[in-house]
Amino acid sequence: MLAQENNGFSDWDSDGNGTINNEEWDAGFDDEGVFDSWDANDDNMLDDQEYGEGIFNIYDRDGNGDLSEDEYGDFNDDAGDEGFWDV
Repeated sequence: MLAQENNGFSDWDSDGNGTINNEEWDAGFDDEGVFDSWDANDDNMLDDQEYGEGIFNIYDRDGNGDLSEDEYGDFNDDAGDEGFWDV
């Protein structure tokens, strides 16, 4: 799983309470279907683990639970300066 400091969780958690609610999600990534699929415990909030697993699963294209060198490279491209996750 990706470390919290590497996946931008705190940037999306604007009120700093350790969860991401629908409003924070909409501000960070406007896609209700993704929010619902990442909210594993159906409490209408994403905690750090749910968020990290959601990000991880985006890059684990073959779904084997490990990132291949290519999958990790794609994450690094998106996470680096001026990448998708560089907020």
